[in-house]
Amino acid sequence: MTASAAGPPSSPSRVERRIVGTCADDPGRSRVSVSGYVLTSAGLEVEVWEHGARLVGVFAPDRDGKRANVVLRHPTLDDYTGHDHAYFGATIGRYANRIANGRLQLGDRQFQLSVNEGRHQLHGGPVGFDQHVWETVAVSNDSVTFRHVSSDGDQGFPGEVSVEVTYALAGTQLSIDTVAVTDADTVFGSTNHAYWNLAGGGTIADHNLSAPASRFVEIDDDLIPTGRLGDVEGSRFDFSTSEPLAPLVASGGIDHCLVYADGAARAQLSHPESGRIMTIDSDQPGMQVYTGQYLPDPFSGMCLEPQQLPDTPNHPAFGSSLLRPGETYRHRATYTFGLMPS
Repeated sequence: MTASAAGPPSSPSRVERRIVGTCADDPGRSRVSVSGYVLTSAGLEVEVWEHGARLVGVFAPDRDGKRANVVLRHPTLDDYTGHDHAYFGATIGRYANRIANGRLQLGDRQFQLSVNEGRHQLHGGPVGFDQHVWETVAVSNDSVTFRHVSSDGDQGFPGEVSVEVTYALAGTQLSIDTVAVTDADTVFGSTNHAYWNLAGGGTIADHNLSAPASRFVEIDDDLIPTGRLGDVEGSRFDFSTSEPLAPLVASGGIDHCLVYADGAARAQLSHPESGRIMTIDSDQPGMQVYTGQYLPDPFSGMCLEPQQLPDTPNHPAFGSSLLRPGETYRHRATYTFGLMPS
């Protein structure tokens, strides 16, 4: 998957810091200042916040050179702390996607996790990584690193886990690197939850998507995996070639995880009218494709989340999400922006 460059291949980069507001680091705690950082290169401008180690802005040019923010964002910091924040741009953890019945089995020990979607856990529980103010631990000319320490028992998960997320900008490519370590056996799987709209407004109905997965995770009415993987060929999950999203939007959208045979999830989203195109490459086996049908403004943005498969801790055939002391979890995703060929 390739795209033409949206700007010069290289130029001096810079990072600027500002205070974006104050909020509680955890419900019931005192308010703290939250910093935001703007990373600028010749090709892009990216804004990230300490709250939720969150991506709140990617300003990319169209074929006429006009820039627009291609991720959804809320107007104020307080909007990210309510019940309808929709995880805009957040780092998700401890485990992205759903864990059935909030139950986790590690060896002969069973853990009951905090639930926040009926009887199931979604995106790490009621107070996941997205609701914490992360610590800024490193800033360079082209990158920012945030750190969060999740205590033993946080949302029901065992072990203390230390996580770092680094946003780095090089020309027209944004990379997100996540590393995590633990002091006890636990499960871990993270992703970024940005909602993309390459038009900078309107809906995603006029976008095209390619995502060369071979299978998809079958789910029940609660969006919980059944344990079976279906073949994408001939289904509405077949994006082996670039497909318009209008029919998918008209049919009500999807919220499903695509599975890649080579264990490297990737996708390309394009918007023919503006000419913008974005390519995602990752080292994760799955890509959650959520077309935003449950947003207050349905289909105003879509998520493309490279991640482990949902509910992997309860489906050994999906792989392993186990993280042990002495091991390091690593996850890299790159987002390359450009212009469609004329």
